[in-house]
Amino acid sequence: MSGGKGGSTTSSVEVPQYIEDAAKENLARAQRISQIGYVPYYGPDVAAFSPQQEAAFAGTQQLAGAFGTPTALDMGVPAPQTFAGGTRGYSSAPMFEQAQFELGQRRPAQKAFIDSLFIDPYSGAYGSGAYVPPPIVIDDVPIDIGTGTGTGTGTGTGTGTGTGISSTTISPFTFTPTDVTRTDAAADLNLAIQPDADIFAATPEIIRESQAILATDPTNPRYNDAFRNVFEYQSEQARQDPFGQVTGYGITPEILGQTGVEAFMPPSIGEGQIPEGSFTADLTRSLTDPNYDPQGTVFSRALGDVFGPTTPQTQAMLDAEIAARAASSENSAQRRASELSGLIQSVGGQELLDTGTQLAGDQTMALERQFGTLTTSDVVDQANLDQQSIPLGKGGLKDTRKVLDKAAQEGNLGAYVDSFMDKYGGDLNSFQDKTGISSAVMKDIEKIAAAKG
Repeated sequence: MSGGKGGSTTSSVEVPQYIEDAAKENLARAQRISQIGYVPYYGPDVAAFSPQQEAAFAGTQQLAGAFGTPTALDMGVPAPQTFAGGTRGYSSAPMFEQAQFELGQRRPAQKAFIDSLFIDPYSGAYGSGAYVPPPIVIDDVPIDIGTGTGTGTGTGTGTGTGTGISSTTISPFTFTPTDVTRTDAAADLNLAIQPDADIFAATPEIIRESQAILATDPTNPRYNDAFRNVFEYQSEQARQDPFGQVTGYGITPEILGQTGVEAFMPPSIGEGQIPEGSFTADLTRSLTDPNYDPQGTVFSRALGDVFGPTTPQTQAMLDAEIAARAASSENSAQRRASELSGLIQSVGGQELLDTGTQLAGDQTMALERQFGTLTTSDVVDQANLDQQSIPLGKGGLKDTRKVLDKAAQEGNLGAYVDSFMDKYGGDLNSFQDKTGISSAVMKDIEKIAAAKG
């Protein structure tokens, strides 16, 4: 509000409707959650003594008794309960329930009033003093609130208005998915991170296939269509249930070993193929043009285009935060690399593989690049496999790589070592450069060849 001699002017800020709706929904959700009441824990709070400990106590008592010291076999500890998985312990739940019962016996009106403020833990009905939320509307679809009755606990009874949410059926698709299928260039789907079986079983087949393409088939000509299918489907699922989840296949280092990292990188794009000034053009130039260095990051520039220019102070804070996180990540990577180097020097790389030492993800990958994946026992077993021939026809490099990758996955890499070494043994570095086969597979081949003599 600004004042002057002639009067005053009042300015107002209009809150966007979608923010107002979200705030109302969050408030209603918080109010509904507040009606749950105290949720007791029925599992074990304290572990019981193990049979070995009890036997040790008994032995100590017997020893003391042998010297005339009066002892009692009863240590004053009640018998423990046995929970799921054979866990033995003590729970405070019985004492809590006893306290509730006593409160109802001694102060029935007070307990009945407390109970009326929350839902009935058996029926879910709202108590007479509980807040009853208004109907919820999501995307113009009302979710009906029904009524019910609840009975209070204690010596007295009370009734209250309860609610029940009716089921609303929403079509799983508001778009037409594009038919897609994997190509022969796709990596082995068994190598992908596997999704949650229960959630995945409810996912439509076309979406499953699209997710498989995203994880294993980056050169598929319908890759963009597969991405749209998954994006649209997951967006629809998130609209129906913001707290739900949709899981799909995930990319693994083994898949990158088959397809090559470059296959998942953005392709070289010719001038004029992407509208100049678009977010995609900005992102592409940021990734592919080393001389493209505008102020800020591609994301902060995009946010600036949407919400207006970023102030110098905000931009400086963003740049400082990004730099700090990048430095922290780099320091962590250097520390892990130093730890691995020390382990290799003190223990030995092959010994780390043989003993199955647990390492961080990037440490494991670095170890396998240097020493392969096979233990000493594995190498001996692989060296004794019957030999098979690798492809020798046109396109042999690519075909050989496919055979070796598959053999490494199936555990019979050693069956092709003699044939491979006869053909490429003198120029392994060139073979790896031309095919992109992983360093781990090459190290395993070299170890098996050395074992065969």
